[in-house]
Amino acid sequence: MKKVLLLFFFISFGIAAAQQKNTPQSFQLKGHLTGRDTGYIYLRYLNANGKDIRDSARLDNGDFRFSGSVKGAYNAWLRGMRSTISVSDPNSVSLFLENNEITVNLTQNDFKHAKIIGSKTQSEADALEDRKKALNQKKTELNSRLRDLDKSVKSGDTLTGASEKIRLVRSELSANAEKNKKIDYAFIQKNPKSYLSSQLLTSYFIKRIISLDSTETFFDSFGKENRESTFGQTLEREINSRKASIVGAKAPGFTLTNVNGGQLKLEDFKGKKYVLVVFWASWCIPCRDEIPRLKEIYQKYNPTGLEIVSISVDTDKKAWTKAVDMEKMVWHQALDPIPFQNEGLMMKYSIPNIPLIVMVDKTGVIIGRYDNGLTAELEKDLRRIFE
Repeated sequence: MKKVLLLFFFISFGIAAAQQKNTPQSFQLKGHLTGRDTGYIYLRYLNANGKDIRDSARLDNGDFRFSGSVKGAYNAWLRGMRSTISVSDPNSVSLFLENNEITVNLTQNDFKHAKIIGSKTQSEADALEDRKKALNQKKTELNSRLRDLDKSVKSGDTLTGASEKIRLVRSELSANAEKNKKIDYAFIQKNPKSYLSSQLLTSYFIKRIISLDSTETFFDSFGKENRESTFGQTLEREINSRKASIVGAKAPGFTLTNVNGGQLKLEDFKGKKYVLVVFWASWCIPCRDEIPRLKEIYQKYNPTGLEIVSISVDTDKKAWTKAVDMEKMVWHQALDPIPFQNEGLMMKYSIPNIPLIVMVDKTGVIIGRYDNGLTAELEKDLRRIFE
């Protein structure tokens, strides 16, 4: 009996080892570009170690080749000679890389109609887009109508019932987005092992279209490989970040350099002050539009125990200091040197967009989160606390 069990063990081990050996550990991307024989083509993606790879390949009679590795799948960017930096440039296309042999056929100035073979995730994405084709065409049409209506209103045209027409178009856009979402959710639920499912879910979660509870339910249903893929790990970080920055959680601490070169710690206010942590940037017009009202709030509530800490996510330090000086903000100012990295405050506070304001009480706990910046809800909370 022991011999039988031992034999079974070795057979099972051998099968598993063979399967692992046969599983590709890298991708080979081969392609041809019709319409251009020479020059270079460029590929950008995150590799299996999470490193941002920017690779290039020389065209040889239009042929090119890339190799590398990804963790699960990754939506890379392939581009040729672009005339713009827009993602809609005719010589730029997004495609899902997997550790497999992938072929792609491109046409100069028409990359969006690339023919891609060998990527299961890409095939799934293409099939899903086909299902949503009519909805996407409708979305394009509605957005065009909305732009025309907005132009008419801004140019001063006395368009009869313009406001009502704009409201109806926006309502149609919302209904269209809801239909799109239902199709995506159905795919996620039906395909828990698909890397596309984790990519879609991450996108909806970051945009705050789906709740934390629903996201966790979906994520828990994913297969191990999916959860450990680049998309899965990104989603897990986003989930943990959201949990750490919701109302009732202890505010993630930070130590930053202030505008005068000194040190600014959130911990320094504990036991002393309520704090409004304001996330902004010099280039963010809505952020700067809120500054006059922030000045009024600071003047009114600072004497009774409120501090404001504005944290910029600028990547240009000079632009930040210039904006601080120009706006004459007298409260605490600091710059996050790594805002968009995993250890940056954009991740720690789960910030999808700016302006965004977080209120922290004297014990260091988040008691308010205002994802659209200054809102009536925030001002109501301030009155409740200080008046």
